[in-house]
Amino acid sequence: MSEANEAEGVRGTEVEYINLKVLGQDNKTVTFCTTKCTPLRKLMKAYCDFEGMDMSATKFLLNGQRINPRATPLSLQIQEDDVIEVLERKD
Repeated sequence: MSEANEAEGVRGTEVEYINLKVLGQDNKTVTFCTTKCTPLRKLMKAYCDFEGMDMSATKFLLNGQRINPRATPLSLQIQEDDVIEVLERKD
Protein backbone atom coordinates (compact mmCIF):
# COMPACT_ATOMS: atom_id res chain seq x y z
CA MET A 1 0.00 0.00 0.00
CA SER A 2 1.39 3.43 -0.88
CA GLU A 3 1.89 6.13 1.70
CA ALA A 4 -0.92 8.16 0.12
CA ASN A 5 -3.35 5.25 0.48
CA GLU A 6 -2.27 4.67 4.08
CA ALA A 7 -2.83 8.35 4.89
CA GLU A 8 -6.29 8.22 3.31
CA GLY A 9 -7.11 5.16 5.41
CA VAL A 10 -6.11 6.97 8.57
CA ARG A 11 -8.10 10.07 7.65
CA GLY A 12 -11.11 7.92 6.81
CA THR A 13 -11.16 6.43 10.31
CA GLU A 14 -13.22 8.48 12.73
CA VAL A 15 -11.92 8.61 16.27
CA GLU A 16 -14.70 8.88 18.84
CA TYR A 17 -14.01 11.18 21.77
CA ILE A 18 -15.74 11.15 25.13
CA ASN A 19 -15.80 13.59 28.06
CA LEU A 20 -15.33 11.91 31.43
CA LYS A 21 -15.71 13.57 34.80
CA VAL A 22 -13.39 12.57 37.63
CA LEU A 23 -14.71 13.32 41.12
CA GLY A 24 -12.18 13.58 43.94
CA GLN A 25 -12.80 13.07 47.64
CA ASP A 26 -12.87 16.87 48.01
CA ASN A 27 -15.96 16.89 45.70
CA LYS A 28 -13.95 18.75 43.04
CA THR A 29 -14.69 17.56 39.50
CA VAL A 30 -12.12 17.52 36.70
CA THR A 31 -13.28 16.80 33.15
CA PHE A 32 -11.09 14.92 30.69
CA CYS A 33 -11.59 14.42 26.98
CA THR A 34 -10.23 11.11 25.71
CA THR A 35 -10.86 8.64 22.93
CA LYS A 36 -13.13 5.69 23.57
CA CYS A 37 -10.29 3.27 22.84
CA THR A 38 -7.57 4.86 25.02
CA PRO A 39 -6.67 2.84 28.13
CA LEU A 40 -7.96 4.62 31.24
CA ARG A 41 -4.45 4.36 32.70
CA LYS A 42 -3.66 7.60 30.82
CA LEU A 43 -6.59 9.44 32.39
CA MET A 44 -5.67 8.07 35.83
CA LYS A 45 -2.06 9.21 35.49
CA ALA A 46 -3.08 12.64 34.18
CA TYR A 47 -5.50 13.09 37.11
CA CYS A 48 -2.90 12.03 39.68
CA ASP A 49 -0.27 14.32 38.14
CA PHE A 50 -2.76 17.22 38.08
CA GLU A 51 -3.76 16.70 41.72
CA GLY A 52 -0.25 15.79 42.95
CA MET A 53 -1.38 12.33 44.05
CA ASP A 54 0.46 9.01 44.09
CA MET A 55 -1.25 6.74 41.57
CA SER A 56 -0.36 3.63 43.56
CA ALA A 57 -2.30 5.03 46.54
CA THR A 58 -5.50 5.74 44.63
CA LYS A 59 -8.55 3.79 43.50
CA PHE A 60 -10.65 4.81 40.53
CA LEU A 61 -14.26 3.62 40.67
CA LEU A 62 -17.10 3.50 38.17
CA ASN A 63 -20.50 2.71 39.69
CA GLY A 64 -18.72 1.51 42.83
CA GLN A 65 -16.49 -0.95 40.95
CA ARG A 66 -12.73 -0.53 40.74
CA ILE A 67 -11.49 0.29 37.23
CA ASN A 68 -8.72 -1.78 35.66
CA PRO A 69 -6.14 0.67 34.23
CA ARG A 70 -6.01 -1.35 30.99
CA ALA A 71 -9.77 -0.96 30.44
CA THR A 72 -11.07 1.57 27.93
CA PRO A 73 -14.24 3.66 27.98
CA LEU A 74 -15.49 1.44 25.15
CA SER A 75 -14.81 -1.83 26.99
CA LEU A 76 -16.59 -0.53 30.11
CA GLN A 77 -19.45 0.97 28.08
CA ILE A 78 -18.84 4.37 29.64
CA GLN A 79 -21.19 7.08 28.37
CA GLU A 80 -20.59 10.79 27.82
CA ASP A 81 -20.21 12.68 31.12
CA ASP A 82 -20.19 9.53 33.29
CA VAL A 83 -18.46 10.18 36.62
CA ILE A 84 -15.39 8.28 37.80
CA GLU A 85 -14.78 8.54 41.55
CA VAL A 86 -11.30 8.69 43.06
CA LEU A 87 -10.45 7.44 46.52
CA GLU A 88 -7.04 8.12 48.02
CA ARG A 89 -5.59 5.90 50.69
CA LYS A 90 -4.30 7.98 53.60
CA ASP A 91 -1.54 6.42 55.69
